[in-house]
Amino acid sequence: LKTQKNELFRIIEEVGLDASNFDWIEERIEEPERDHVISKLAYRGSAYFYGFDVTFARYLCRKCPGLQQPTGLARFSGWSSVVANFTQWAKRVKKEIDTPDLWAEAQKYQSIFSLPVQDQTDRIPFSHTESEQIASALEEVERRIIDEFAPRADKIQFIQSKRSYLDSRAKRGYPRVDWMNLLMATTISIAASLSLSREQAHQLLRFQKEALAPVIHVFG
Repeated sequence: LKTQKNELFRIIEEVGLDASNFDWIEERIEEPERDHVISKLAYRGSAYFYGFDVTFARYLCRKCPGLQQPTGLARFSGWSSVVANFTQWAKRVKKEIDTPDLWAEAQKYQSIFSLPVQDQTDRIPFSHTESEQIASALEEVERRIIDEFAPRADKIQFIQSKRSYLDSRAKRGYPRVDWMNLLMATTISIAASLSLSREQAHQLLRFQKEALAPVIHVFG
């Protein structure tokens, strides 16, 4: 009904979505002894939708995204329950749209943070002096990241945990080549977490080169 559609319109606007990005679509459902058309509200340019069906005097709602899964199916006895469920769905759509795709971000940085190691056979661990130099260099990189990109508190904790992990691996006798690969993988995860632009990613790489070049000659 028009009144029901208007109610859904207001919900979409209230959760922070733009109702003009949604389309009403009619879809035919072909099931044993049931061949009928339902209404679907679809978010344009995506797989997200909410479908309204009625079966045996109950509302049958199909949706994407579902709760902790790509799709979902729920049955309700009254319209008020449908409205409550639709509201939660709209909030999930808003969250999915606003959430960056870290896997895609990681692929974007792959070409930037892929350095050739001069001696691929060099599996000698860092000496105690070198590991101490690395610890200081990583602290310097961390400081410059925080100063330059001003990340949120939770992102700072993430960066600190990655720096601590790299530090511990260098001190525990990790082979140089393996540590370099770990450094690049860790750098990609930091860049993706901060959603850095390509220019900023190159800036991060420069921080590492300047800090680590005295001890890791591949940066020289």
